[in-house]
Amino acid sequence: MNLSDLFSLEEHENLIEYFRKYQKYLYAIIIIVISIQMFFSIIKPKFSLMSTEKHKLSQFKVILASKKNTAQKKEDIEAKLKRIKSDLLKRQGMLFNESDFNNFYVKKLATLAENTGNEVHKISLSKYKTSKKNIETQNLQISLTGDFFGIIALYSVLEKYSKIIKIKDFNMSSISAKPVRLRCNLTLEVYMIK
Repeated sequence: MNLSDLFSLEEHENLIEYFRKYQKYLYAIIIIVISIQMFFSIIKPKFSLMSTEKHKLSQFKVILASKKNTAQKKEDIEAKLKRIKSDLLKRQGMLFNESDFNNFYVKKLATLAENTGNEVHKISLSKYKTSKKNIETQNLQISLTGDFFGIIALYSVLEKYSKIIKIKDFNMSSISAKPVRLRCNLTLEVYMIK
């Protein structure tokens, strides 16, 4: 071994000694540098991606809630529309149509009066007709005779009739005491759908 090798060996030993002395600091610096590198290359992009996905998810939740609310409103409107249509059909069933009115005027009214023990003298139509939103009113005048209970029974039957009939005028007068006979004049307002 020559002197240059010793110097070199001594120098190497000094370096190794120096490295051993500061080895833990060097490893700490390397670990810190690797950690920083990992944070900026792996962890931070994942966090930013996660935050953007979280923001998108919250936006989708708001949109979903809005769509559910719109769907619920649509279902509510459809249910209300169905109920209104049902009510309309029910109410239209309460109004006379032209054939129902003609049947009532020609046959049914006289039959109702006779079934309650009354005698019909005259049934006439007045010229009173009004139109309001597809609904017409027609006045019928009926003149009949009968006893008190028969006339009241006819009144009750007309009030409970399945179609809308309004009794506008009701006059009774006595024509005989024994047996009790009364003359009655009724004016009925009948509602018809066009």
